[in-house]
Amino acid sequence: MKFYGSLNCDDCRVAADKLKEAGVEYDFIDINASVDNLKEFLSLRDREDKFIDKRKCGEIGIPCYLLNDNTVTFDTDRVIGIKKTSWTQSVTGVLIKEGRVLLGRHTYGAGKGKLIVPGGYLTIGETPEQAIVREYLEETGVEVRPVSVIGIRFNNHDWYVAFSLEYVGGKAHSDHEENSEVKWLPIDEALERDDVPDLTKYLIRAALSEHDALPLTDFRNTNEKRGIPTLYART
Repeated sequence: MKFYGSLNCDDCRVAADKLKEAGVEYDFIDINASVDNLKEFLSLRDREDKFIDKRKCGEIGIPCYLLNDNTVTFDTDRVIGIKKTSWTQSVTGVLIKEGRVLLGRHTYGAGKGKLIVPGGYLTIGETPEQAIVREYLEETGVEVRPVSVIGIRFNNHDWYVAFSLEYVGGKAHSDHEENSEVKWLPIDEALERDDVPDLTKYLIRAALSEHDALPLTDFRNTNEKRGIPTLYART
């Protein structure tokens, strides 16, 4: 990870202290130390849309982080959270309300520019249910509740769980980090649009199915020493 900043910037010094305390490793690019460093930062600033709002406000855009997957963030807490991420465990969820599905336009990776269902990796010690609630709140500002498991994918490297979700509250808005916009789309429109990937369409259909979901049961094992477990199963 690269950390673009300046030793003369108070915000950068505070960020550096937080990263050191959390044990996060990074390459510090002091934009005031050399012309090459400044050019490297300005090149990043010119090509990344995330700097548009910074430029409008007359801000330089530091501290700035270029993550190992080539995504850009200004959020030091997010960078610290990534260190605690469980990279083999991930979740997503489909939220449908009044005939519309909530999708976000992704800003990086294979899904860049596409409208997809929100989701992400678990943090260490987090349950899948906690993760999907957190991811929706962080990415869309909407509070949700998992209702059923609509899909599970396993391979030799990781696993991925997809939930059907219930709307609890909140007004949808973009986080301007992982998505550039969030939209409530009519279901039929979402299933027809070219900018909605096949996997998202598949999961929307799975959420609409009355037969294949694995609902949350009332099963509880009070002898469980690692917390009261949840069981999703056909009954």
